[in-house]
Amino acid sequence: MNALRKRSDLDPNCMSDVMLLDLALGQNDITLELLPKLCAAGPIICADISLFPGWIPLRGQPAFEALVKKYDTVSQPPASAASSPSSS
Repeated sequence: MNALRKRSDLDPNCMSDVMLLDLALGQNDITLELLPKLCAAGPIICADISLFPGWIPLRGQPAFEALVKKYDTVSQPPASAASSPSSS
């Protein structure tokens, strides 16, 4: 797994697969270390970070919750929708 993590030619989708394998092996700390880099490289991958079942082991971790706030666009309403008055 170390060799895969060190490869610079992995696209974000492949890297997320490696990270999910790390989680399956109980290596949550390694995943939490790499996840910010993954989200920065491919923000669309993290658009549903709060809903994606693969990340369940990380829920509740402060570092993970910070990424949810920064990148998750699926579970959070757009800022304009949240501030506009509702029509009746």
